[in-house]
Amino acid sequence: MSTRDQAEETPRRVGPYEIGGRIASGGMAHVYVARKAGARGKPVALKQPRADLDDRDFHRMFLDEARLAFQVNSAHCVEILDVGSDGGVPYYVMPLVVGTPLSKLMARVAIAPRIAAEIAAQAALGLHDAHCARDARGELLQIVHRDVSPQNVLLDVDGRVRVADFGVARAAQRSVRTRTGQVKGKLGYLSPEQAQARPLDGRSDVFSLGIVLWEMLAGERLYKGGSLLELHARLVGSPVVHPSTKAPGVPRAIGDVALAALERDPSRRLQDAVTFAELLRAASPERVSAQELGAFVVREAAEEVQRLRTILQRVANHDDTLLSLTLPELRDGTEETATEVHPGPWAGSTEVAPPASGEGPTRMLGLRGLVERLRGRR
Repeated sequence: MSTRDQAEETPRRVGPYEIGGRIASGGMAHVYVARKAGARGKPVALKQPRADLDDRDFHRMFLDEARLAFQVNSAHCVEILDVGSDGGVPYYVMPLVVGTPLSKLMARVAIAPRIAAEIAAQAALGLHDAHCARDARGELLQIVHRDVSPQNVLLDVDGRVRVADFGVARAAQRSVRTRTGQVKGKLGYLSPEQAQARPLDGRSDVFSLGIVLWEMLAGERLYKGGSLLELHARLVGSPVVHPSTKAPGVPRAIGDVALAALERDPSRRLQDAVTFAELLRAASPERVSAQELGAFVVREAAEEVQRLRTILQRVANHDDTLLSLTLPELRDGTEETATEVHPGPWAGSTEVAPPASGEGPTRMLGLRGLVERLRGRR
């Protein structure tokens, strides 16, 4: 935990919620274990901007995130239970899920291809639900997540994968708009059109999730280091090799789906996230059960899982106000990564070419041929 985090005092109450302690910290917000005053039983997670980020636009963006996520009805997106403001500082409330971000698992262990495929498939279903979400009038929200990365893919002990953090999502109803030529997202996970600050749709998220899948399969970063200009050069000129060339145990069919998601030209890419999920499950030699995926999380994230379970149990069993309870902070728990914002000086002017086709592991399959091949296997 940073010196800044240590100096920032944990609130004892936010709106109607009593705070039991801080369980995660990041560049933009803190997450606390909480419970409604006077309530008993299962606690929740409350997210609130850092006190040193007292900025009106950021607070509006934070509320936008909560309101967008609140309108997404999906088993594979983080659920928003409540949204509010305390002393002018916004907050929102989520279920307190026992699990870990994918980024921590990828840093610790090689992920078996069939497990990687199931993780990506569930995340793709969450993205599809976000892309198809509608408001109360039935109007399409036009959500594009824009920040799909291992940090924002969460796995729990029940074997469920959820997409988190819609903080930089683009949607028709956002009150805070991205300025022209501004690129939002993590550098290593931008789509070509995102890196160019061009108009986006759900296919941009498909590309970003394709990077996440490729990295799980290959066991290394696809686009690492450098500036936005250097990333753009790699997006234009560097063919994406089949992940089996990095990890020979990767089934060809699963790697083919990753490459189909990584087509530079959006018109040649997998056209929606649900197709991504369907093809991954069709390509997998054996379906991974929720029990198997949950056991994987328990085994590989044992420390985080145990600490969160302890917090849940202690809060649930505490009959008095949480103000009288001191909980150990989850010092090595989930960390939110500050979203990078980069100006795009060539916005809308640079064409991103697809990689050259040819024989061998760098060849991209035609989209129709891939779909027909994999769906024919079922």
